[in-house]
Amino acid sequence: MPDQNYQQNHFNRLKIALESHHKKVVEDFQLRHSRTLKKAKQHGLTLASTAILAGSILSSSSGSLHTTNPHSSVQQIANLNQFIDHLNTLLKDSMNEQENNVVAQALSQKFGLDLAANLDGHHLNEIYGYIGAEQHLYRWQGDTLSLHNLQRAGIAPRQGAFGDFDNTDQEKYYVAVQLQELPDWNAHWSTLKPWYRYRKVFVYNPDNQKGVVAVIGDAGPAKFTGKTFGGSPEVMQYLNRVDGSQKGKVVILFIKDDENKIALGPVKVSDLNLALNN
Repeated sequence: MPDQNYQQNHFNRLKIALESHHKKVVEDFQLRHSRTLKKAKQHGLTLASTAILAGSILSSSSGSLHTTNPHSSVQQIANLNQFIDHLNTLLKDSMNEQENNVVAQALSQKFGLDLAANLDGHHLNEIYGYIGAEQHLYRWQGDTLSLHNLQRAGIAPRQGAFGDFDNTDQEKYYVAVQLQELPDWNAHWSTLKPWYRYRKVFVYNPDNQKGVVAVIGDAGPAKFTGKTFGGSPEVMQYLNRVDGSQKGKVVILFIKDDENKIALGPVKVSDLNLALNN
C-alpha cells in the first residue's frame, strides 16, 4: 500500500491539474467556444456547468471542441472518466482538509455542480465512508408506508431528526449523517440543527461513478454499526448499493445552491454532454 507521502504527492499533482483546468476554462472558453455556450444556454445550462464540461476538452491534445462531431463528446467523457478513475484510487479513510477539497473540486468538474467539503464553516467528520440502507421515514402526520414507493424497505417507527419534511422528494432522496458525532454538536445543537436541516448534499458511488442529489434528512447511524452514513431506499437503489450487504462506500459533499435551483435526484453527466452537442 502506498505510504502517506506517496499519496500526498498524488493529491498535489491532481490539485495542480484541476487548477490548470479552471484557469484554461476562464481564459479560453468564451473566446473559443461561443457557439457551444449559446447552445448550452438554449438547453438551460448555467455558464458554470458549461465551462466545467469544456475544461476537460481544453486539456486534450487537440485543444478544440467540434460541437457537431459526436466523437468529441465521446472523447470528452473518456478523458474525464479516466481522470476520475485516478481520483478514486486516492480515496481513503480519514482524509485531511486538503484531500477533501481536491475530491470536491474533481467531482465538481465531473458533474457540473459546485461542491464543498466545508460550507459556511460547517463540515461532516468524514466525507468518505460506508453508507447503509435506511427505511422510509414518516413525512408528516397521516403518512403511511402504502404512500411510498419501494415499500419492501419498510418504514421507521418514528419521524427523522428534523420532523416533517417540506416535500415528498426530500424523503425520497435523503441521507442520514452522524450529526451526533460532530465535536460541537452537544454545545451548539440549537444553532447547528437548523443549518443541517434538509441541507442539500451530493452522494457519489466511486464504484460505478453514479451520483445523486439528496438532503440531510436524519441523524445516524450509530458508530458501532461501522457505517458513517445512511441512505433512503431510493438513494440506495440508484447508487446500486442494494446487494446482500446493503452497504458500500460513498463520498458525501455539500452543494452550494443558494437559489435552490438544483433538483433532488440522480445526476447524469451524459445528459449534460448531450445538451452541449445537440
